[in-house]
Amino acid sequence: MVPDRPLQGELRTYRASQVIAAELTEEGFERPAGFDLAAHWTRAQADYAMSLRQGIARLKVTPDALYALRRDGVEVTEVEAGVVETPMESADWTARELLKLGTGVEVLEPPALRARMGQLAAEIAALYAI
Repeated sequence: MVPDRPLQGELRTYRASQVIAAELTEEGFERPAGFDLAAHWTRAQADYAMSLRQGIARLKVTPDALYALRRDGVEVTEVEAGVVETPMESADWTARELLKLGTGVEVLEPPALRARMGQLAAEIAALYAI
């Protein structure tokens, strides 16, 4: 958990897209002794990626879908032929990302992700119903 205000001397990393306004002031700062920007950035990225993970999704995938997941840099672990596990974010976000694979993917677990996929698929089917 990140405090609302950093403790004295604590480093914080912010997404530039979240900066609404900036103002130039006379106040300065000193870089901490031994600060390594590359190491800090690597650690901050890893921490951010871990904070997004909300569970593991188990998917039944076709070879083409597995190729697409890997091509897109998705971390997948094959647990058996045609079945993979991957870290997931929220059920809604993950379902929207998986929809691009069409019938190449079936969510086996967790139930909330499977249900969300079904809801989105039903909405799409209703939109294109003839």
